[in-house]
Amino acid sequence: MVVIAHDTNVARLLEKHIAELGEASPMLVNSKTGDRVTVRIDSDALAKAEAGEGDGAGEQTREIVATVGRIGKPGEQVRCLISVQMLSEGWDARNVTQILGLRAFQSQLLCEQVVGRRLRRSSMSDLSQPEYVDIYGVPFQLLPMAKAGGGKPSPPPDYTNVHSIRDRQDRLIEFPRLVQIVPDIQDKLDVNLDAIEPIRVTPRFDPTETWVEFDLGTPHAGMGGVTQDRERAYQNFRIQRLLFRVAAGLIEPYSKPWLFPQALNIAERVVRPTGNGGKIDYSDGVDPREVCNLRYLTVIRERLSAALRPGEGPERFLPALDEYQPIGSTDGLNFNSPTDRCVPTQKSHLSHAVCDSGLERRICAVLDGHPNVEAWVKNHKLFLEIPYLYFGTTYRYRPDFVVRLDNGLRILVEGKGDPDEKDDAKATAARRWVAAVNAWGGNGHWVHHICYDAADLDAVLHAIRREHEEHPATAPTASE
Repeated sequence: MVVIAHDTNVARLLEKHIAELGEASPMLVNSKTGDRVTVRIDSDALAKAEAGEGDGAGEQTREIVATVGRIGKPGEQVRCLISVQMLSEGWDARNVTQILGLRAFQSQLLCEQVVGRRLRRSSMSDLSQPEYVDIYGVPFQLLPMAKAGGGKPSPPPDYTNVHSIRDRQDRLIEFPRLVQIVPDIQDKLDVNLDAIEPIRVTPRFDPTETWVEFDLGTPHAGMGGVTQDRERAYQNFRIQRLLFRVAAGLIEPYSKPWLFPQALNIAERVVRPTGNGGKIDYSDGVDPREVCNLRYLTVIRERLSAALRPGEGPERFLPALDEYQPIGSTDGLNFNSPTDRCVPTQKSHLSHAVCDSGLERRICAVLDGHPNVEAWVKNHKLFLEIPYLYFGTTYRYRPDFVVRLDNGLRILVEGKGDPDEKDDAKATAARRWVAAVNAWGGNGHWVHHICYDAADLDAVLHAIRREHEEHPATAPTASE
């Protein structure tokens, strides 16, 4: 670390607080017998050194500064250098990782000189690998950008204001905002063990031991380092504590604490080696206590939650609503969008629909002209999102349109070209979302429909409406 002080008085104070009092780091304190790790180099220090009044001869001090970080040289152990102006030119150290400026910089040139002399690579063997230096307190501009000259500036793109129209308040659409979809487990828990993939505990995902080096350069040389491992965590490991945390996480979304004994029993069935009927697959040589790692606790909870099912009765889903905004709506929206993406509307609470494709534009035309469509809106900046999992990662699916028919039925319409595997995961999540919202019953009856051709949408809307009126209790929740 290099510290640039404002003057010699400040440099002396910094040396006292860093090298004597140890207020920056214990590693920067100078011992009375060993080599100095913090060195102050300014005109005052050099004058005393050259006069034989300081810690050594001037030549020795200069040699220490000139060989900072070089193995086998006098400056090998130096970790902190405090300077005023003596290092602005002619200094070449390759292990600088921090630069701290504690002075006034009155010119751009001085900033560049102070920093540039310290930006030396520690290794020249592979120039494709970047190296970094943390710089604080130096207000310089590393790469000044030249202003483009000549020619006319490009005009800004045209934007259209999209907003809720007060006179169309009867077109307002409300929708539930879900953060999670959970099974309605009633008062008896069960788990589908066959649906849980084995949880592999292996150093491949999270190393069990690391070596932390204290400086740049040759490994295990210079200032040394320390080995960090799991031994302390292993000593505090208790399998019962892990099982309790898993069980508590399972029942948390349901607010039913009396289910804890059942959840604990399920956790005990899962958190055991695969050879013993459980779902924990330990790699060869891995300490069984490695399962206490937070990574594996999270994976266990996720897979158990997905495999939970009611112990009795039919399988149902319930929505976990957003705590701060459980119900979203089209009221009060106001934003700008590129004009070439905006389509004026007639039956929407919003003035325009922001479309991303030709199919979506054609769907807008069908919805505005359909006799049974009471209101609709393009799902842009509404934050109507459906959580879903795809290859172990959580994503947010945003259906393209929300439609309300004249009989109160609400439809999520997705305009889709060629479907792929990820679209299947979205459709599955949408069906779960619809089932959960309908079971909740607080925002009407919902249906999800995927539209591949806008020419078919008119007839599909008629069919969905007719099916709902003829069989309201058993009306489908998904249509294609």
